[in-house]
Amino acid sequence: MPLLFLSINYLKANNSDSIYEKAEKYFNKKNYTYAALEYERLIYLTSNEVFKNQLLLKKSYCYKLDTNYQASIETLSRINFNALNIEMQDTVLYERSLSYYLLGDFKNAFYNLELININKMNHSIYLYLLTLNELERWDEAQQIFLKHIKKYDLDSSYQEIYSNINMKEKKYNVAIVLSHVVPGFGYFILGKPKEAFTSMLLNTLTGYYTVSSFIGGYYATGVIIGIPFFLRFYFGGIRNLKNIIKEKEMKRKIELNQYLKEKIIEINFILDK
Repeated sequence: MPLLFLSINYLKANNSDSIYEKAEKYFNKKNYTYAALEYERLIYLTSNEVFKNQLLLKKSYCYKLDTNYQASIETLSRINFNALNIEMQDTVLYERSLSYYLLGDFKNAFYNLELININKMNHSIYLYLLTLNELERWDEAQQIFLKHIKKYDLDSSYQEIYSNINMKEKKYNVAIVLSHVVPGFGYFILGKPKEAFTSMLLNTLTGYYTVSSFIGGYYATGVIIGIPFFLRFYFGGIRNLKNIIKEKEMKRKIELNQYLKEKIIEINFILDK
């Protein structure tokens, strides 16, 4: 890269070439903490804006490889975009997106990926797909995925990896409706008989107590004790049922995204051969 050689010559003119060599040596030996310190020394010493941006990018690599993704993002934010060409801008945006993705901040990862020209930076499409999956935008990811792999001669099984993306199963809706009609019955549909019997028993006992109080003329007892306890168990059972469904959906989402991630990485590996 001619620009890099020019930058190194610039450093030599300022007696800083030994610092650059030391930084590169640390980096190549995977001693990223010391490499980052040496790159920062060079950043401080150089007034060459182009080379400074390259050093900041290299320093961000150190933090990323050291799994300090927040520090990587902060380092990338110091880069002067006005001094970058389009290709370098896309590289910085991609690295920022990747760090946000690894940090678990998928909204910011997606925002930065949207600024990249994906057609010109082909490998970023895989990170784009992974981010869309985490944002639960599977339909959109599927369309982009199918359009992308259409250009390649891949096994037909890869075209079907998004075939099972409906997260909310129909039985969950049925369970919630039944629990409103027959308290506790929805647990049976989720395969939780213990919770079902417990909920049904509590609702039956409090319901019986409330009705008996009114029949016996103990209206105050029915209103003050019976109804509040019945409603607590009734709505509490439904709320607990919804929480169980939410946990199941979250687990299914994690399993689905993990499966999609493995397949997308596998496809990326095949196409990069």
